[in-house]
Amino acid sequence: MNIQENKIEVEEITDKNVINYLRTNPDFFLDNTSLLANLEVPHPVNGAISLIEHQVRVLRAKNAKLNQKLKEMIGNARINDKLNERMFHLAGALIRVTNLEDTLMVIEESMYDDFEADAVAIKLYDPDMKLPISHNQSLLIQNEAILSSFGKVIKSRKPYCGSLKNLQLEFLFGKKGKKILSNALLPVGHKFEYGFVAIGSQDRKRFHQSKDTSFLAHLSELLGSALQGKI
Repeated sequence: MNIQENKIEVEEITDKNVINYLRTNPDFFLDNTSLLANLEVPHPVNGAISLIEHQVRVLRAKNAKLNQKLKEMIGNARINDKLNERMFHLAGALIRVTNLEDTLMVIEESMYDDFEADAVAIKLYDPDMKLPISHNQSLLIQNEAILSSFGKVIKSRKPYCGSLKNLQLEFLFGKKGKKILSNALLPVGHKFEYGFVAIGSQDRKRFHQSKDTSFLAHLSELLGSALQGKI
């Protein structure tokens, strides 16, 4: 009788094979818990540590990141609530005034008190000479040389956040401009037709260029509506 030998091919054990096996058998370590205490994972600082300790550290790191994100979300929500409350307060104050001088006064006071500005400038075109004498410094002259330096901002028709040049700061805030490190420029009117309101801060990070301008856009619309028909 011929006995035929069966050759069994044994697959080579590679890292990839082990990884694939563990992925397809996620309960492996549940059935072999004793292995966990003996497995060691290289650590760049503390040398080799057990797999359990490594997993605990990974989970702690992930948990810390999630907690940080949650804190940021809660912080942003609180900030948004405060901003919306201040916007509501400003809107109520603007509704109660009927003339241009009082409107400009309310806007300026709100920028300082409600929105914690370190400097405020309201710059408006006044073709019909409606600006009160008390706000002569707010007058913008069409084609004025200094306005060319604001060309990109005016053409964008959107709120701008970032730093400004010394000449621009002096034009907007006078002597206060020397201490201003970041700015927000709000167009007044959909196409800057009325001018703009500038808010200056001594905090370099407050109005950084990557700042979300959604809230500032709503504030800009509110200011435009308040001045409509008064200038």
